[in-house]
Amino acid sequence: MFDLRILESFVRIAEVGSLTRAAIGLDISHAVLSRQVKALEDSLGYRVFNRTGRGVTLTEGGRRLFAGATELLQRAKELTDDAMMAGDAPSGMVSVGLPGSVASLLAGPLFQVAQEKYPRISMRFVEALSGVIDELLTLGRIDLGLFYTRKANARRGEIPLCTVDLVLVAPPGDALTAKGTVRLKQLKGRPLILPSFPHALRRLIEESCLQQGFAPHVPFQVDSLSTMVEVVAAGSGYTVSPYDTVAHDVASGRVQISSITNPPIRRLLVMAPPGTGKTTVATKAIAALIATQVRQWISEGRWKARAP
Repeated sequence: MFDLRILESFVRIAEVGSLTRAAIGLDISHAVLSRQVKALEDSLGYRVFNRTGRGVTLTEGGRRLFAGATELLQRAKELTDDAMMAGDAPSGMVSVGLPGSVASLLAGPLFQVAQEKYPRISMRFVEALSGVIDELLTLGRIDLGLFYTRKANARRGEIPLCTVDLVLVAPPGDALTAKGTVRLKQLKGRPLILPSFPHALRRLIEESCLQQGFAPHVPFQVDSLSTMVEVVAAGSGYTVSPYDTVAHDVASGRVQISSITNPPIRRLLVMAPPGTGKTTVATKAIAALIATQVRQWISEGRWKARAP
């Protein structure tokens, strides 16, 4: 009989390829994790990992075990959630992946509403880049994923939530953004502070500029929105962001913004289920709540976005 905790450790190590990184993610010591691996290998009678100078890789037996272990852990989670459904209200743990720009807007209000409506549901937020969220969904490591894309994939079950217009963020007193609108071509040669590849925002801006016949000038690459705003506020260039993520900085006068026109730059926020396609009652309840709340916040003007 497998110990599910050891199987979970095994799956985590296989996913990240390192005992050290897995130990940090699981919040246990490296020594405890090593003992779990040894206990697993002793019970099976063969090695599940090849040790290398850069970490670990799965053996042939480890690959077979990984396929079954991920399915077993998912099924165990579903059984746990179903068992907790003895009462009338949905219950269990629901993990939601979302980009940092969305987390800053939705996480707090969503948690509050969820606690009031579904007190027996526990929520876990995983903040990551859109590409990472997509990967976590494929692996079944999160129950719901919110991420930006160009077009929703209906076959995959992606649900469009809203469309967000991006704005140009500039230092206070900047002449280019003083009139409130900027044509995209006016960004040619201007210093843009953007995330590095493969960040979805960077790809979107690169493609939008190239369609206008120029490559963006990116002297600084920063993978943190707050740091990008700090660099802009210091007068070192411009960045591009949804309005709501910089609204506080605009109100305080640290930066100023301008709409981007001819053409505007837009992003579609979608919500997707895990790659396994299996969802619990609690997950469905939170998914419905997210869709409802996003529509409500837009209609109330609490979020500057539009219905898809």
